[in-house]
Amino acid sequence: RRHVWFGCEVGVPHILLVGASFPRRAPALRDEAMARHVRILYGSQTGTARDAAHELVIDCARHGVRASAQDLDSVDPTHLPGSAMVIFICSTTGQGEVPDTMKRFWRAVRRRSLSPSALQGVPYACFGLGDSSYAKFNAVARRLDVRLQQLSAMPAIPLALGDDQSDGGYYPAFYAWKGKVFAHMRSSGLASGAVLPLHDLPSRYLVDVGTPERDAASSGDTVPSPPAADTPAVKPGTCPAAPYTAKVRENTSLCSESMRQERDVRHLSFDIDGAGLSYECGDAVGIWPINQ
Repeated sequence: RRHVWFGCEVGVPHILLVGASFPRRAPALRDEAMARHVRILYGSQTGTARDAAHELVIDCARHGVRASAQDLDSVDPTHLPGSAMVIFICSTTGQGEVPDTMKRFWRAVRRRSLSPSALQGVPYACFGLGDSSYAKFNAVARRLDVRLQQLSAMPAIPLALGDDQSDGGYYPAFYAWKGKVFAHMRSSGLASGAVLPLHDLPSRYLVDVGTPERDAASSGDTVPSPPAADTPAVKPGTCPAAPYTAKVRENTSLCSESMRQERDVRHLSFDIDGAGLSYECGDAVGIWPINQ
């Protein structure tokens, strides 16, 4: 047992718990929880690897797998043993350089003082994000894969490399790699056979629809006055403040049946007949969804 002194916020005043006692989690329970937990670690420069990692967390939830995502620099490599599986998603920046959110981890994992068995038996998978127009294509993921095996980690599936120059960018390679990841999870008992639809997952965000008056009051601003009666009307579709509301004329999928299970890219055309509008490359289209 340990004694903790802290303040906690309960919505109104702060409450100070003095000398509160909390049992420390038993090591056996902590180890059991880690043995069922998949850690998804990313090294990202512009956010692409981070987004892929968080997408994978959602996929894990659909497969009944407990997973979390965090950047590599927040992880001590010596704390990885005991995890059910560790998944690395890392990009290569510049001329084969490590991304900003991975530099500290990379220095730590390359320490000569690390034992060759530091990651003994840790099952892992690694996906690299790169661009084949650069000479050192996916150099970071390749070097990480080699180093992990030098430290006795076990590749659950072979290294996979996404190429931004490919048709569809890195997505085709990413989706094919994810399929192998979940096949391994099912064979090892981590993942269930059934896959939940996205709408069955718990909500992650709360949407609060405000009003101009309330938003202005909370920010200290003033609500803009309505336009004078003699103000010339703005033609719909010529500025964001006066959009032209168009009906969808065509909505077709551009993806194969298998790819639509992961991501659906669609072709949409809109009816602007009679609007007096012309389309130019670079124009913006806003989507106003309606709940039914």
